[in-house]
Amino acid sequence: YVYLISVYRNCARFIRVDRTAALLSAPFDYVQDPMLFATFIYRYINATPEERGYDPTATRATKEECQLFSDVIANYTKDSHLYAGLQNAVKEGWPIFKLSIRGPWSSNDGPVRIDSPEETRVFLVGRPAFRSHSMTGRGTRGFFAYDVARKRIVFVKDYWRADLPGHLTEYDVYIKLSGGDSDTHNFFPTLLGGGDVLSNDSEEVQQTLSDKCAKLPVTGRVHVRLVMKEVC
Repeated sequence: YVYLISVYRNCARFIRVDRTAALLSAPFDYVQDPMLFATFIYRYINATPEERGYDPTATRATKEECQLFSDVIANYTKDSHLYAGLQNAVKEGWPIFKLSIRGPWSSNDGPVRIDSPEETRVFLVGRPAFRSHSMTGRGTRGFFAYDVARKRIVFVKDYWRADLPGHLTEYDVYIKLSGGDSDTHNFFPTLLGGGDVLSNDSEEVQQTLSDKCAKLPVTGRVHVRLVMKEVC
């Protein structure tokens, strides 16, 4: 989420925007009541990055990690789709980020199972291969990603799913498919791991807040990252 301040003449509003909606405060006269404006600025300055809306599981890569990601492209021929995808990912002007993804993971190259062990894995990503330009909704982004520990390229799908009771999530669908007939595994991607994004050192999932405060019924959303073996 992100905080905004709307100012028109001597009136102002505080705005909080997430993937579901925008919450607006009642307008107030900041000339006659400057303390309210000053208090908000003071609290924002003293807030932690996470309290300001930053995702603690996505951090800027170090210089060495950026170089590592850039060097991976040399492992592929120029006519390879992986070469083209990585060339787009390391395009000049785009920062390289390090994603820490906690959840159940496959212990081999097969699909993750419901009883797979949980751990945190680190991936380097750059310019997305696909990204939504909408401020609200799923906000889907797809990345050619580098698995740092296993030294291989995978595909990371990052999006905000609808938070609906009884709703079968995409992660749940892959788990069900992977537990079925092995002959069908050639017809859908291999999910290596991931799931709902958990904040660092917390069991709380990253989810929207505006749906819980809005006066009109809106659907909440939960942040998801899925890691696929196949990179198409």
